[in-house]
Amino acid sequence: MIASPTDDFKDALARAGYSMAVESGNLVVATADDDAKAALFAEIRKAGGAFAVGREWSPAEVFEMLRDQGLLSGAFTEIGWRGPGSWFTRTNG
Repeated sequence: MIASPTDDFKDALARAGYSMAVESGNLVVATADDDAKAALFAEIRKAGGAFAVGREWSPAEVFEMLRDQGLLSGAFTEIGWRGPGSWFTRTNG
């Protein structure tokens, strides 16, 4: 699920061949397995997306797992929140 995607972001994923649904303002892209998920994450990173940090298999943790499995490599941008109105980004890797 991708929160509040821009049209440019959706267009980048569509050009890469992904079909999407929008549910409550969030972009939903289904993947069949970890290889497909890694390919999607690579496209999200390429399009300038950031991966949320948090609890219980956050997108950033899933990216790290896929990288540990050798399905992804390199750095990615994390985004997180410290509290109301206080968010941050940082590079992981």
